[in-house]
Amino acid sequence: MKTFGVMFGKQVGGSKRRAEEIIARDLAVSPELVPVFKALMQARREILVRIADLDRRIRVIARRHQTVRLLMITPGVGPITAMAVVAAFDDAGWFRRSSSAGPTLA
Repeated sequence: MKTFGVMFGKQVGGSKRRAEEIIARDLAVSPELVPVFKALMQARREILVRIADLDRRIRVIARRHQTVRLLMITPGVGPITAMAVVAAFDDAGWFRRSSSAGPTLA
């Protein structure tokens, strides 16, 4: 939409309200773009639903793994980061010192 001079931006009331405003005002001069914009908004809604579902599934998996849960108590470490660390280091017994873990990833 930016290509056509329509800026979505952040709006009080959420994206649905802003989409309706864009259709009513910004696209009034180009009504042929309305179906394109509506299709893009529908695709965005569907993607957000898929992302929410995947996030939920990741959290369920993370809760089942003791080491992942332990890593997640660290501020700023969420399920994806914790699972990536667990996958990268698989067995902590490989390292005699914690300082030797970092170079393994390089």
